[in-house]
Amino acid sequence: MFGVALSFFVFPVLASTPPPITGGVETDALPAVVALVGVKPDITWDLCTATLIDPYVALTAAHCIEGMENADGYDFELRVGSGLGEPDESFPLDSWIMHPDADVDMALVFLAEPALTSPLPPFAEQLAVDGPEELAKLVGYGRTSTPNKDSGVKRSVDVLVGQVDEQVIFLLDRDELLGACSGDSGGPVLLERDGQWTPVAVMTTIFDWDGDEEACGDATLGLLIYPHLAWIQEEVAAVQPEPEPEGEEPQGDPPEEEGGRFGCSSVGGGSSWPLSFGVLALLFVRRRS
Repeated sequence: MFGVALSFFVFPVLASTPPPITGGVETDALPAVVALVGVKPDITWDLCTATLIDPYVALTAAHCIEGMENADGYDFELRVGSGLGEPDESFPLDSWIMHPDADVDMALVFLAEPALTSPLPPFAEQLAVDGPEELAKLVGYGRTSTPNKDSGVKRSVDVLVGQVDEQVIFLLDRDELLGACSGDSGGPVLLERDGQWTPVAVMTTIFDWDGDEEACGDATLGLLIYPHLAWIQEEVAAVQPEPEPEGEEPQGDPPEEEGGRFGCSSVGGGSSWPLSFGVLALLFVRRRS
């Protein structure tokens, strides 16, 4: 049994798009699951998958960032949509950061402007699986198999949860080839909580479970988010814009000058203009490769 990272480090000559998940179906659901791509004139580099967890921040795998930092001349962006040839939206990246622990395959990318797409906050509790038959949903822009070049769509697949420990979630379907493949790195592992699919981990690795040297669709490893939630929250808080003060309506009549016009300064007992500040709330979840 061997494991391989899921990013797709191929520099195409012409524009291309990320290939899809093994055994999955095309989907336009979960728009917060986005493609991480590098662009040059007439070239698109299909790199990884990511999840918007805040209007300014997306969660992905650290080995995707390593690929970006080793590339010259590319601009990087997130693309929203089921097909990447004509994305619904594109958001340029401003910066990125990898987890401070080099052994944790997790990273955050920051947008230059807030995304219009609604974010998908991660699950903010220690993960407990509902039962031995619980299904997880994987969503990404990865290949259907190692040799296939069938790129260009977002797909999802439901896979049985095999095992969960304090750091990782292990997904395996022994009867069918269902799981992640190259290009799905950084995409979410989602479990249904409170009636909606919620990110609990980041896809990072696939394993050749049956020894046939085809890891795609065999076993998928996800890094749980919750153990790293404090780091995520700190980094997300650091990039939030300062709330703008909002002036309250003055109490009583404004001061007047002779002739009844508003003066530039108060006369006698003029009223004050208190300021109120909006409170910025942060939503979060957890994840892990």
